[in-house]
Amino acid sequence: MHSRRRRPKSENAAHSLHSIGVNPQLPLPNLVNRVRCEYKRDVTLIPNGNNSMNASLPKLDDLDRAILKTLMADARTPYAEMAKQFDVSPATIHVRIEKMKSADIIEGTEVIVNTKKLGYDVCCFIGINLNAARDYHSALEKLNALDEVVEAYYTTGAYNIFVKLMCKSIEELQFVLIDKLQAIDEVQSTETLISLQNPINRNVNP
Repeated sequence: MHSRRRRPKSENAAHSLHSIGVNPQLPLPNLVNRVRCEYKRDVTLIPNGNNSMNASLPKLDDLDRAILKTLMADARTPYAEMAKQFDVSPATIHVRIEKMKSADIIEGTEVIVNTKKLGYDVCCFIGINLNAARDYHSALEKLNALDEVVEAYYTTGAYNIFVKLMCKSIEELQFVLIDKLQAIDEVQSTETLISLQNPINRNVNP
């Protein structure tokens, strides 16, 4: 379903939920049950042209990976518990974790919240086409100012930017689309994909 940024006022007045492919009479499912508590507001993603990761990736051994898997499952796991599980000293666990922090493998810890409990019932993804490639940085700055935008990606393919939105209702989503996102001058067109389920949500395997 495609929607355009600029609409005649008569069309905007008639714009309804059907314009984004949603039947307002249908109950909303439990769309998302986990999201990072800060909603991943680090959306100022700048393409990195000097990426030489393959040459500079830190080397991890089996113990490092086992520690990572444990912390990814529960970041509150005590060092003593991991030491007992892996048959090493707590000091060894501490040293390994500090090493991975220094290498920016471990960047911090987060709280995962149930967004539905906070009233955020609608999760959607929006593909954005810009008027020109040079509009990327200014468009991204304006997207970052929208609280509803929780993630943004600079992509190849059909869209210049792909964003994730969290809203409390379809009505709020409609308002954000028409009055906020499509009002950005740099945005040429958008396509909205509403999430019905989030059946897979996991970390990478270290």
